[in-house]
Formats: sequence, C-alpha cells, structure tokens
Amino acid sequence: MATVKIVVHDIAVVSQVPNPTTVYQGGIVTIAVTVRNEGTETESFTLRVYYYGDLECCVGQEVVDLLPGESRTLYFEWYTANIPPGTYYIDARALPVEGELDTDDNACTSLAAVTVRAAPIVGGTVQIEKPAILYQTLLVALALAFTAIIAVGVVTRAKNSVRAR
Repeated sequence: MATVKIVVHDIAVVSQVPNPTTVYQGGIVTIAVTVRNEGTETESFTLRVYYYGDLECCVGQEVVDLLPGESRTLYFEWYTANIPPGTYYIDARALPVEGELDTDDNACTSLAAVTVRAAPIVGGTVQIEKPAILYQTLLVALALAFTAIIAVGVVTRAKNSVRAR
C-alpha cells in the first residue's frame, strides 16, 4: 500500500500589538508580530508591517523561516520623528508562499489605534507681538518714579529750609 503525503502551505499572522498606543512625535512604537506556520512544510516568507492613517507606509520587513507548526514573535520599531500628529493603525502582512491556498489569515490589522501627538516645544524664543505697549508702560512708570523722586526732593528741601530759619 502506497503512502500519500498531503502537502499544505499555510502561514498566518496570528497577532500584532503596538506599544505604546500614544506617543509624541519622535518617540518609538514597538510592534510585536506573531506568525505561525500552519502548513506541513518548512516555509520562508516575507513579513511586512505598515502604519496607515491619512497615508500608508512600511515600518519594516523581515524574511522569516518557520518549521511546520512553529510560531515566532518578531519586533519592529516605528520611529515617529517625521510622522504628522494623528491616529494610525498598524497592519502586519505575510506575503503568500508558493502553493498557499488560505491567504485570509496572512494579514492582521490592529484594533487599537496608535495616537501620535505633536512634540512639546522645549526651549526656543518668545516673541512679543506688541512691544510698543510695554515701552509706553515703561515710560509711564519711569515718569511716575521720576516725579516721585522730584517731589521727595522738593519736600526734603522745604523741610531743611524751615529748620534753617
């Protein structure tokens, strides 16, 4: 009796988790992606991780080799320095392997959004829009102070003049 081997090519993206889910521009979001070989053959495939909101860009990609039944978690770092503030979703996609029929499980989109906030302003300069108002206030304050000094001088002279008599 002959043995028949059924060959199944099937890889799956089981999960992906971004951390943290809120970051300031310039921060790093680490994305943990778990993949599994659900087939009967050793597979080599490309795993890509994307972020999308108003635009879609690739965070990174890696070639993965898995034995039948093997799972592995891979970590991708998303640098947000040039990312506009907003809400983004993460999508992990395994490119299909040759002979794969079940590709419905080759992608996993995050249910948790990642919020990128505007970077806080540190340092810098402060510009006063209406310096004339400050200048006028300073002139009035100086005039009042000068008037007070003159008045004190006049009163002091008057007292000294009265004592001298």
